[in-house]
Amino acid sequence: VEPLPFMPLVSPLRDEWTASRTEESLQGLRLVTYNMLADLYTSREVDQQMMYNHCPPVHLHKNRRMPMLLYEILSYHADVVCLQEVDANIYLSLLEPVMESQGYQGYYSNKASSQLEGCAMFW
Repeated sequence: VEPLPFMPLVSPLRDEWTASRTEESLQGLRLVTYNMLADLYTSREVDQQMMYNHCPPVHLHKNRRMPMLLYEILSYHADVVCLQEVDANIYLSLLEPVMESQGYQGYYSNKASSQLEGCAMFW
């Protein structure tokens, strides 16, 4: 996974949020929520031209984004992780196995439509 770029406003806050849990912080609940941006919303040409024209297509590809997102999510050492716009195949092939290897249990719910994306929760 490539390193995250330094972002002057975000990086100091992120460093604090990803710090190792202390005995005191273990008494609280750490919840992380993330919108994964389902691949079906980045792979259509119309979306690339209108919504993501500021971003090179290589940066939108799921093979680049998903490992970085997973690394970011795990870095927070959360008690509960809630994810939106999760591709069903990404949940089954990447998120569920990796999160389970880190001690999490998970649940995925597909949208009540023909779209193959939904929400996932890990605890």
